[in-house]
Amino acid sequence: MAPSDQLHGTNIDATWEAGETDVDEGSAIEEDCPNINSGARCTSSVWFNFTASTTDTYTIETCDLGTDFDTVLEVWDGSALGSLTKVSANDDACIGDDTHHSSQVSFMATSGHVYHVELAGFDAAQGTFYIRAYQGSPSTSFPEPDTVVSRGFSFRDAKFGGGTSRSGPRENASFAFTSDMAGAAFQCSLDGAAFSACSSPVSLDSVTSGTHRFVVRSVVSGIPDPTPADELFTIDHDPPETALATGPADPNANPVAEFRALSSERSFFDQYQCKLDAQPLSGCSSDRAFNGLCNAVHTFQTAARDPANNLDPTPTTASFTESGGGACAPPEFGSLTTETGGPTFRTLHIPVNLHGEAADEQIDYGTTTAYGTHVEFGLDPDNTNGDEQIGPLRPGTLYHYKVTLKTAAGTIDSGDQTFTTDALGVDVLPQISLGTPLVVGDHAVVIPVTVNPGKVAGSYGVAIDDHGPITEEMSPAIDGKDEIAANSGPVSRVVDIVDIDPGTYHLRAFAGQDGGNFDEVMTPETTFSIPAIPVVPPVSPPPLQPLQPFKFRRSFVKIGKIRRGAKSISLVISHLPPSTSVGVTVKATLKAHASTSLVKLLGRGKARAGKGGVARVKVKLGRKARAILRKRTKSLSLQVRVKPPGQSTTSITLHRKPRR
Repeated sequence: MAPSDQLHGTNIDATWEAGETDVDEGSAIEEDCPNINSGARCTSSVWFNFTASTTDTYTIETCDLGTDFDTVLEVWDGSALGSLTKVSANDDACIGDDTHHSSQVSFMATSGHVYHVELAGFDAAQGTFYIRAYQGSPSTSFPEPDTVVSRGFSFRDAKFGGGTSRSGPRENASFAFTSDMAGAAFQCSLDGAAFSACSSPVSLDSVTSGTHRFVVRSVVSGIPDPTPADELFTIDHDPPETALATGPADPNANPVAEFRALSSERSFFDQYQCKLDAQPLSGCSSDRAFNGLCNAVHTFQTAARDPANNLDPTPTTASFTESGGGACAPPEFGSLTTETGGPTFRTLHIPVNLHGEAADEQIDYGTTTAYGTHVEFGLDPDNTNGDEQIGPLRPGTLYHYKVTLKTAAGTIDSGDQTFTTDALGVDVLPQISLGTPLVVGDHAVVIPVTVNPGKVAGSYGVAIDDHGPITEEMSPAIDGKDEIAANSGPVSRVVDIVDIDPGTYHLRAFAGQDGGNFDEVMTPETTFSIPAIPVVPPVSPPPLQPLQPFKFRRSFVKIGKIRRGAKSISLVISHLPPSTSVGVTVKATLKAHASTSLVKLLGRGKARAGKGGVARVKVKLGRKARAILRKRTKSLSLQVRVKPPGQSTTSITLHRKPRR
């Protein structure tokens, strides 16, 4: 790598090399690996050599929206991997790249000296990248226009908490993309094809297996992005396997139980779905610890989720007897209060004592004691704070709520509680309405909205799930692509959603205002459907009709004129079943004084009957056969054999005398 170089590459499936150490900025170790050398997959670094052309300050960076994963850069000096000296390092430093976490290092280099540049993924993230080197201090801009493919519009990532890496395994080939410049058009390419016009999102439904490459670039005023978003991906529907590397002793005299899980697949964000004593919990990763457990037999269950959001269907389970805690008992509430939080939301303060058991916390709320809205959360055994924020609510309105706690030791509820939201006052709530969803292929949909944040700038988006009711607290949420300026009036926007499957979905749009109160509203719930992928039924052949025995008759055969000077003999056989095979053999009976052998073979021919049941056979005669026919033949015998499909061969023999 030389000054002024710009390279495009990937660290997908990159592995640890003997002597390699973790980077100083951030971490390049996959979360479920205790050390960088615990396995070849525990890091994903690639290396470059850089030679300075003059002694000066140089900058090396991955600053580009086309870099599709969280990078870490480190520059080293030395001759052997195990004894390198750090020159410079960085995790996140690029101007205007708060979301994608690219890296930028700047250092004084000596002319002609070789430096080693390590490009790794944070937590062993993988993807494609642009890396460039140039002389001088860091630049504050990317090449323009710049294009980004975002996983922020993924329904499955929003539902299951997936990571931000965009290359690598995917559940389907659907992509949403944006440009850093307004008014951009887009061009797409799949697997090296020529660029053609496209718009976000795209759903490439014919892509089902193998490794593929999707490239998209924004075009502004005829100028295309010089560093397109370039996604190298595979379609993956195979779930990972989960194993427990460590766990507590059994029996466990310590009220703390620590687990480390391992996935059979590389997954830098290490998402797991776990339970304690059958209670689903949040925040599950490869490492999971529980404090303050009560004395009982406890069961921990965990299942890995891979980068394509496939979940291990057979979780790994471990049971142990806790002997170092207190006695198990039903949960208890402290004094419930609410925090004044503005006209559209309220924080519920819910002190709890779970007595060492994992708990299911349920909150029902609404404007009557029938409530109508239900949210649910999992609490760890040592949790003493069940506080939750609920909303959006109606300003100046009396609300009822009830909290229920369930553990293995028992269930309690708070009874009916009330609070009144603040009056709207001088605030003006934002407004939002939903248009008709536009389905784009099998795995993408566009949701039109009309937004008016009012006198304060604000954001918008949609909450969507494959079941209802939709709530702000529980439902997957996908934000819009931009912020709406204050006092802009109603504006039309769309929310792209990808990584979604055919089916029926529940939907609400939301709009919120920035600033102190962050007043928020949601539309009423509606539904839409993505049509099911048509299943083409297998085509069964029509039932076979019983075969009627074919009777071959002499009248079916017509023989052309046979002259003694003929070069061939032609026959037309009719009334045959289609595809019948036909063979003809022509023999000559010679004059008695001409030879002691009275019969000579003159020739053979064959044909197959067409759909009309007619076969045309031409028997060609060679030079010797023509001589026999011309001077020595007394008569001819023509044997005609026919074999209809599925039936046996039958034949007849006809006799003719040649003419002069």
